[in-house]
Amino acid sequence: MLIVALTVVAMGAADQPAGGGGLDIRFADQIVPTGGTRLALDNAYRRLNAPPLDNLEFVLSDVGFQMKRRFTEYSGDISGRMLGALQAAESLVEATSSTAEVLAAELPKYQKADGHFGADQDLVGGANQSRDMPILWGNGRLLLALCERQRIKPDRNLLEVARKIGDYVISTRPYYGKRENFERVGGAYASGFTTCYPSLIDGLAALAEVSGDAKYAEEGRFIARLSLLDRAFEKHHSHGRFTAYRGMLDLDRQAAKPEFVDTIVTDCHKIREGFLLPTGGVTETFDRTGIHDEGCTEADWIRVNLFLWRATGEPMYLDVAEGALRNHLLAVQWLNGGFGHRILRSLHDGQAAWPGGGIKPLGIDAYWCCCMHATQILADVARWGVVVVNEIPTVTWMASGRWTFELDGRELTVSTQRRGPTTWRVRVESPQPLDTMVRLRVPGWCREMTVDGKVRPSAGGWAEVACRGSEPISMDVTFPKEIRRAGVYADTVKTGEPVRLFLGGDLMCLPDALVEKGIMLHDRVPTVRIASDEIEGNFIPVIVESPDGSRRCLTRLVPMSRRPPGGCMYLFNAKRAEPDEFKNMGEPFQQNGVPIEILLACDGESEFYLNGELLVRLPAVSQGIVYPVHARVGKNELAVRVRNDKDSGMMIGLIRTAGGIVSLLSDKCAAVACDDDALKKYLADQSSAVGEPVAMKIVGNLGIAPHFYMTGDYLGTGARWVWPDTTGKDAKTAYLVRWQFEIGK
Repeated sequence: MLIVALTVVAMGAADQPAGGGGLDIRFADQIVPTGGTRLALDNAYRRLNAPPLDNLEFVLSDVGFQMKRRFTEYSGDISGRMLGALQAAESLVEATSSTAEVLAAELPKYQKADGHFGADQDLVGGANQSRDMPILWGNGRLLLALCERQRIKPDRNLLEVARKIGDYVISTRPYYGKRENFERVGGAYASGFTTCYPSLIDGLAALAEVSGDAKYAEEGRFIARLSLLDRAFEKHHSHGRFTAYRGMLDLDRQAAKPEFVDTIVTDCHKIREGFLLPTGGVTETFDRTGIHDEGCTEADWIRVNLFLWRATGEPMYLDVAEGALRNHLLAVQWLNGGFGHRILRSLHDGQAAWPGGGIKPLGIDAYWCCCMHATQILADVARWGVVVVNEIPTVTWMASGRWTFELDGRELTVSTQRRGPTTWRVRVESPQPLDTMVRLRVPGWCREMTVDGKVRPSAGGWAEVACRGSEPISMDVTFPKEIRRAGVYADTVKTGEPVRLFLGGDLMCLPDALVEKGIMLHDRVPTVRIASDEIEGNFIPVIVESPDGSRRCLTRLVPMSRRPPGGCMYLFNAKRAEPDEFKNMGEPFQQNGVPIEILLACDGESEFYLNGELLVRLPAVSQGIVYPVHARVGKNELAVRVRNDKDSGMMIGLIRTAGGIVSLLSDKCAAVACDDDALKKYLADQSSAVGEPVAMKIVGNLGIAPHFYMTGDYLGTGARWVWPDTTGKDAKTAYLVRWQFEIGK
């Protein structure tokens, strides 16, 4: 016999432990992520075991300086974050990599006598931004990873390495711990004092916990108090600020009396009011007009809000965390599983402009930070999917999976399966007869949900289910299925402004790939017509209109987390369609082809044309970019028009699908001198011979000057630097490099 009784309950002060305040949260003994949670984590983990991060010499170059790559001055940054991300993910993806073990064995060899990793220092003359701040940031990331490993695989030797870093931080307080360093050292961006010194807090908090030595927590509190002298946001490095917040919240979790949570609550309210993008994410610096996001920022914004829920008991923070996860972070994962920077669109509507109103099909796969940081938060949210709060299993809807706990001497497993933006299935089972409560979150964007068809209103954001009986219990949970409208940056819709459209908690977007070419202008708020606000399914059918109203396209809005590769928009002028409009539109537009990503680094100006269609024009991008697009099945041609005012240039590139690399840019590509007239002729007929043929030459292997291994994406792929042979040519001549490749079904 099964008994399922539902009540509503507010989670508040009564649930707070007697210690530092907040909720008494316990994570599951066994966790198995499933569905979309597992897929995203598997792909992210795969990225960490691919070039260039599968090269240990490359990874360790921020402590040993073996290879001249990006950010070696941030000593412990890539190497530490790799250690942290791999060990966080491996038990969840049921895989093992030798990289984490090798890093754990090799890293101690590079520690300096005073305890720090990196370049030699002479702090007597004062700290400086270019040498010392990157050392602090990198050592902070490494310290945290070492402490996290101590929780998973205790190791006295590695604990001693961590303690030496902590002792170094304490010993250098006379040089770093000064108010005047905000001005004297300066900086608000990645290497700024206000970013790098506070980044040590979370590692010190973790070290205090795993070592049992309170001096490290006290040093963390000193740095935290100093860091709060600068609470400005504008143009400050958002990831650095969130890193400091997570450390302060961890210190408060361990303390008898919270010191920092009220300040962080106030500051995060300001962030939500003034700096959130329509997706719920944040730009790399606190500035909505910033042109790109950062995967690390989104990851730690999610983490800070999870910590704030634990610190305050307010379920609103779970709404913020879930929104940033589904509507931003999961929407920007590259085909290879990596994360990085996405270039944002500013959309215009009349005289008004709405920064961050869409995502361009252009970005960077940031192997140096975001790939690791995002992997670790994906592993963390799997742990937060179901937790025990004051001995009650609590479903947060952060993840799909199975969580097994021991409660009152009994084994209990709670499973969740996300079936769409508005539907979940929950299963509760135990080898012994069930006699427990399970708490379900009612998100703040809805007033009620249904459980097995029965309407259950929200009271304080929660509903409790009493599960009793000898058989497993399954529950179908449904949230309201109608389209929800919200303002551009806040919930309130303002007259005359565009709107965001949601299904459940999912922000719906209009992908470039699902609209017939020539209908949309990618810098304008699109107009869409909707038949009904009542939606059955996971998509919203819409008619998209061209700006002048002369053309229309039947298509669909999709959840951000399920959008196809390429650009998209998520601000709309939404109108009600007439009853017969959809009937007269025929079949919805379908994107044909296979998603690919073009990676290219070039030290001259470039233009990309895929099968005769302009994709993008770029300045010199010697660090490399990623451009996602759909290619046709079969033969394709990517024509790259390049010019460099020097006697010669360098370019390197590859094309990949979700299955891996399909083509490398090489000296076998055809090239021609290509002025504007020749380009017009080529675009009119790609089979025509245009311009004077020019041989392609190999400039050198990856690693040569002046770029060395800065373009690390290509390490281990076989790609080489090439360029048209410009011998005897005018340095300002433009060349069309014709790169042919084939895509299978």
